Amino acid sequence: MHAQMISVPTDPEPSAKLLPAVVSISVKKFQVVSPGTQAKDTANALTDPGSSVKYYVGSGFVIDPSGLILTNYHVVEDAFEISVGLSDGTLLQGKTEHASRVADLAIVKVEADHPLVATHWGNSDTLQIGDQVFVVGNPFGVGLSVTGGIVSALNRNLQDTPYDDYIQTDAAINHGNSGGPCSTCMATSSG
Repeated sequence: MHAQMISVPTDPEPSAKLLPAVVSISVKKFQVVSPGTQAKDTANALTDPGSSVKYYVGSGFVIDPSGLILTNYHVVEDAFEISVGLSDGTLLQGKTEHASRVADLAIVKVEADHPLVATHWGNSDTLQIGDQVFVVGNPFGVGLSVTGGIVSALNRNLQDTPYDDYIQTDAAINHGNSGGPCSTCMATSSG
């Protein structure tokens, strides 16, 4: 018995449409380094020897040309400063508009002097196990990272949140890619 070969589309067009919408997100957070330190605001934390400023990075993607960006909640959680790097190198200050710890999603707003390139939402109900997907991020703000794979499973329930209905993929998610989109070969964000 011989395995059947299938042809894999190599058209770079879908990822080329999505890449300009992917952003890097850098945040500053206070980290308590000694027990009993409660400094939560900038003025107190900067002068409190029991806290320090830590830098974290993640990714996100533009969901509306007006400057709305979707990322993971854990990327921006407790941040007192958010910087968003666009694909053209522009650096903008961001502000968390909405956030859900339970869903691990956050919307960050930036003010740009022009409409931003936004993704198009796909319909995850049309995904099937075996569909090709790719994951895009901008880890550490050093440039875009694209990995590919397939949909490994649908409707995963980890019994972790009321929203458990995850899409599982075997595409590698590089360190710093948290918040970046998982896309189908039709260049629509599916997760």
